[in-house]
Amino acid sequence: MTEPAQSKADRCFQEARHQAEQGSLHGCMNALRECLRHNRNHIHANAHLAWLLSQQGEYREAYPLYFRLHLLRPWSLEIHLRSWQCLQFGCRKWIGKQSETNRFWKWMKDQSEKLCGSFSLILTYFIEIFIHDGHIVSYWMRINRELKKLATVNAYEYYKVSEMDFVISRLSRMSCHTVLDLGSGCSAIPSYIAMQGKQVIAAELDETALQTQHELSTRQPHLSLHVTAANFLRLPFADETFDAITIISTIEHVPNDGDIQTMKELRRVLKPGGALFITVPVSHIANEQHTTHSIGHVYQECTGEGPGYLRVYNPEWIHQRLIEPSGLSRIELIYKGETNRWGWMGFGRNFIDHNHIIHPSAYAAPLNLLFTREFTEHELPNAHWAVACIQLQKAAKY
Repeated sequence: MTEPAQSKADRCFQEARHQAEQGSLHGCMNALRECLRHNRNHIHANAHLAWLLSQQGEYREAYPLYFRLHLLRPWSLEIHLRSWQCLQFGCRKWIGKQSETNRFWKWMKDQSEKLCGSFSLILTYFIEIFIHDGHIVSYWMRINRELKKLATVNAYEYYKVSEMDFVISRLSRMSCHTVLDLGSGCSAIPSYIAMQGKQVIAAELDETALQTQHELSTRQPHLSLHVTAANFLRLPFADETFDAITIISTIEHVPNDGDIQTMKELRRVLKPGGALFITVPVSHIANEQHTTHSIGHVYQECTGEGPGYLRVYNPEWIHQRLIEPSGLSRIELIYKGETNRWGWMGFGRNFIDHNHIIHPSAYAAPLNLLFTREFTEHELPNAHWAVACIQLQKAAKY
């Protein structure tokens, strides 16, 4: 007896889910296409394939799928938002290509980015007024925008808004003088901390990042911001030098037992009673993976070309590889991320275009504030993505 087309479609869709869980984007998309071959009106297959194509920059192939979804589910808010996202990305991709050879379209592109940035700032401010307590993120956005005029400061990524919010808010409550920001990259974080009246050392290895931090230091002579080259595994600082240390989304790039060694080094250079703020990607299942590029600002052996490395922690690894080796006391450990129903990988994060057609910071902050939340360890399996934000403290001497 021949298997009904609907059953074949459902079986292919389950295979697509399996391929997604295994991390195979190619296998997932092929299974979704096979599903639609058996049933072109399969709602979930159309929705997921359209979204994946949009994230890959294949907007022309995604448009017909979204059009079909509008006919099948005209009342769906998610479909309207996703199709608007796809249309916007497609238009901006076209404008981006035109701007490479045409001054008018380049001007249009620049003005639209400024407009998006201003709208994002205003939206963030009002979200903080009505939903969140305080205005840390919107204030940070204004500082970041001003610092971009001084040096090639990186745009803040979607999930890093959660990390920055945690670190800055906790650090501002401390009475500390000397702060080490380790693995600063081209971030504006060191400058932001220095603006709070603290003496900051931005420690780096990557030449481009060092140059950016030097430019920020030179062009802000009123700030106590200093820059130095530093290897995570052998920090060039005396024992008990810093009142506080920040290390944001960096230690996970040190392979082997480098994170354990780094935690021991951080304890050495931290003053008694000092605080360490660290953020890492987290999931209910720990894993290690290679990335397409190396992270040059982490440790000496990693500088240069070649594949990079990323470690995603789970709660057990956080304790075994970070907290326990440091010998520090845990003050706070929270998980922040997305657990909403909007798409397999989270609506907020993936509304930001990964091909940089829309600048990563354009909608990062307001979407982060709207879609992310704190949750417990038991909720990690339901998270589309998550970061662990940790505050540790060194015992004081009596």
